[in-house]
Amino acid sequence: MITLSEIRAVYFVGIGGIGMSAIARYFLHRGVDVAGYDRTPSDLTERLRKEGANVHYEESVSLIPAACRDRARTLVVYTPAVPATHLELAFFRAEGFEIMKRAQVLGLLTRNRAMEGRVIHDRIVYYCQNYNDIDSLQWRLGGVDAILFPNRPDGGPSGGSSLSDHPEHDGMGPVGRAVKRSFDAVSSALLLLVFSPLIGICAAAVKLEDGGRVIYAQERVGRRGVPFYIYKFRSMREDAEADGGPQLYDGDDDPRLTRVGRFLRAHHLDELPQLWNVLRGDMSLIGYRPERQFYISQIMARNPRYRYLYQIRPGVTSYATLYNGYTDTLEKMLTRLDLDLYYLRNRSVWFDVKVLGLTFLSIIVGRRF
Repeated sequence: MITLSEIRAVYFVGIGGIGMSAIARYFLHRGVDVAGYDRTPSDLTERLRKEGANVHYEESVSLIPAACRDRARTLVVYTPAVPATHLELAFFRAEGFEIMKRAQVLGLLTRNRAMEGRVIHDRIVYYCQNYNDIDSLQWRLGGVDAILFPNRPDGGPSGGSSLSDHPEHDGMGPVGRAVKRSFDAVSSALLLLVFSPLIGICAAAVKLEDGGRVIYAQERVGRRGVPFYIYKFRSMREDAEADGGPQLYDGDDDPRLTRVGRFLRAHHLDELPQLWNVLRGDMSLIGYRPERQFYISQIMARNPRYRYLYQIRPGVTSYATLYNGYTDTLEKMLTRLDLDLYYLRNRSVWFDVKVLGLTFLSIIVGRRF
């Protein structure tokens, strides 16, 4: 059995594709020995060689470097295009190495824009025109490392691999956390003051439509796993969940929406009362979107890494919301979790400023998410 922390070398059988080179680059940048075979030289393989990868173009077991021959420290990744009779792949299988298909460790990449967004064997297809696009993809997808080694339903890594889960740590230091909390408190207080006329108009519109409650309070789970009540302008009928347990929002056509509620949701005005949550310290302006325990239990059954999010406050908006939108299915929740964990590992004051700015621009141009 090999764990992520034990990997010292990765060998790629078919290293020349965009997806394989992205994984190779991920490991190279983390100080892991990277080697591999491809049929012919290409811009991708030559760039990898310049960055330190040991790449060869002849199918030969003798060309596998010594650094990749320790099965207790080496991971082997291969592309499905490689036949099972490939000499090197057959060698690694016979020697009992940890072997994974490319599709088990990375979302699929394509040069065909028409393929973007399709799902093939539970992997989303992403458009990537050339090698230089990978850097921008890392921001858009949550970093290559955010989609490496997705978990099986039983909580273990995908594809039958014995690669184990690893802790996710908060990337922001004590000073950054102090600055962030101070910014949250001051900003939420000022925004509540500035938007008080708009808040009053929204409240009046909700009340006048059906005479029901103006503010909707719902229990969510926040920092340290402690439940709290999140506040929103009520956008649905009072009996929206009277028919059973929790129900996800079903878009603009959801019959439970009121007329005013549909407008508030379309322009994200229903979230304004969460500024009070931020001022109280329940939430942050930027974080991860908090969930109800009902859905958290389902997420953790598939990917127990959700628990690492409890290190930080949930947010009014998030990095994941920008690129994953509203999560109306469990699969979207799992994708959002990968993005949230990327934010956790890499968050900083500058990261928050960037997410806040992009969120503001998205709202200004009327983007739906």
